[in-house]
Amino acid sequence: MKPIEYVEVLKEVKSLLKDFGFGKNEIKAYTVTILKEIGKDRRAESFRQELATEKQRKFMEDLGIEFPGGVTKEEASRLIWEKLKE
Repeated sequence: MKPIEYVEVLKEVKSLLKDFGFGKNEIKAYTVTILKEIGKDRRAESFRQELATEKQRKFMEDLGIEFPGGVTKEEASRLIWEKLKE
């Protein structure tokens, strides 16, 4: 996320909190918390789209799971979970 996008999100969050009647100190505290959560969500999404690790690929092979060459971490986790539930 580009810095200007964070600024826009910050403005929107502050405006919403103000509309809900929160005071200046509450707005500051909630804004920081919300921005941290947004950052976590974005990092988690990025992580899920990375290619599967070698350990994941090896485990899928050991379990007899067929998977495409470009399998992501998220897809590998889902495939492993589904196989283990059988």
